[in-house]
Amino acid sequence: MGEGAPVWFVVVSVALAALATFALCLVAVRASFGLDEVSARSNHTLPTPRTGGLMILIGSALGLGVLGFSGFGGSEMVTLVGLALMAGILGLADDFLDLPAVARLLVQIGLAGAAAFWLGPETQIAVPFVGWLPLSLPIALGLSTLWIVGMMNVVNFMDGLNGLVGSVAIVLLGLAATLTADGLWVVIVVQAAVLSFLAVNVFWGRIFLGDAGSLSLGFFIAGLGLLPGADGGQFWLMPLVAVPLIADVAFTLVRRALRGVDLMEAHREHVYQRLKLAGWSHQASALSVLVSILMAMGLSTLIAVPADNPAMVYWIAVFAAIGCWALVSATMMAVKSESRVGLERSLR
Repeated sequence: MGEGAPVWFVVVSVALAALATFALCLVAVRASFGLDEVSARSNHTLPTPRTGGLMILIGSALGLGVLGFSGFGGSEMVTLVGLALMAGILGLADDFLDLPAVARLLVQIGLAGAAAFWLGPETQIAVPFVGWLPLSLPIALGLSTLWIVGMMNVVNFMDGLNGLVGSVAIVLLGLAATLTADGLWVVIVVQAAVLSFLAVNVFWGRIFLGDAGSLSLGFFIAGLGLLPGADGGQFWLMPLVAVPLIADVAFTLVRRALRGVDLMEAHREHVYQRLKLAGWSHQASALSVLVSILMAMGLSTLIAVPADNPAMVYWIAVFAAIGCWALVSATMMAVKSESRVGLERSLR
């Protein structure tokens, strides 16, 4: 936001984003707009609108429109918001038209590549026993593009339980805002819209994000890490804190690949889905991921500790975060195993 801008710009923009998103979600529920039908892999038992992401986009756009009168950030933030909106439109098209996977991926790569180019790619990487090494421009652009595409799909894959992606997004957006030199108020407006969606989603389960929401949020979160101010190794805090999401997706894909299963086929084999199948509620299963995210955020403080080999410290923190996620998930699964609730079914 522009320096010295009136506080009421912020208040009005945040309130507008929150109220508009909440109202639009209720309208979508009442009108049964964009229903997600029940299938064999569904975690819901009734047709439910999957247009929550669209409502977040509209509510955020209204709030940012007000905020824009005072100047809501530099050109990089404007670029990121525009590209995240395009990612949301791609997801919306996929929600209603079921786009071919290859075409969807090519558009994702194009949008991510544009973000990496215009925002500026991450220029260093942590190498154990060596340190933080600079990256050549082509490798930096490729790595940053992969990061954004990866996060878009990770968030999309993890969007399967009430409250999961929305609550995690609130935390990751908060972290990303602290790493950027500008754009705090933009992030708060988006967070307000996501919170309003959660009010309808987390307990009622009456509306879902859909691809429009998961792809745009994944893109926006990943892109925030590339904004000016996220330098000196700070960018790498984002993938560190997002490790529980990444680990779940990676573990599931590797497990399916080893069994020779089609990786593009829809399924219910993610760890968070197995927790749900074992007998935990939507909220408890989602909370396991959120707790793991918060543990990873706590471990991220290790990066600020002076060390002879900071790159090694970083990777220790990453594997410790993976361990925290595994411990939380295994503990919850063991509890249901002890109480003889559906564990066999969850491991099929």
